[in-house]
Amino acid sequence: MKELKNSIKTNLEHLSDREKWMLIIMIIAVFMMLIYLVYYFMFFKKIKMAKATLEKYEEAMLDLKIEGETYLINRKSKNKNKFKPAKKEVHLYSLIGSLAKKNNIEIKTINEKPVTQKYKGIVQKDVEVYIQAVSLDILAPFMVSIEKSRKAPMYIKTLKMNRDYNDDTKVSARFIVTTFYKKAENKEKK
Repeated sequence: MKELKNSIKTNLEHLSDREKWMLIIMIIAVFMMLIYLVYYFMFFKKIKMAKATLEKYEEAMLDLKIEGETYLINRKSKNKNKFKPAKKEVHLYSLIGSLAKKNNIEIKTINEKPVTQKYKGIVQKDVEVYIQAVSLDILAPFMVSIEKSRKAPMYIKTLKMNRDYNDDTKVSARFIVTTFYKKAENKEKK
């Protein structure tokens, strides 16, 4: 070990000032490169995750920009969204039943889903309707009457239709009708 120190010391003494400065700069560069490599490999996963997150944010910002432009265009247009929540609770079971009666449709089953509160003060109510063996000529006006009902804001959320096995001219339909209404405020008397 002493011999190695002495040989390094002797070699350094024989170097010119310019060579000494070049050696110092090279040692600093190698040291910095080692620090960079250690940092890179230690934090490689974190850097990769940060880049993926940044890409997601960029995509979200792009989507937001597109949606924002669409919103501004729609806001300026005269066609306003007329779907507003009803002021009081909507009884979908009886309302759909009366619309079915008007359209000469027999509902096989109608099931109310649990009520959910979508937004503050707004309640969403769903019913699943099943109609069996009905002609499309009769079903279509019934579904249109649901969507265009003036008694309550309703729309068909999902729809699944199958051809009837016994009669090719008829279908069976299962769909969910959704409505929104304002949550009733509890007024306590003091």
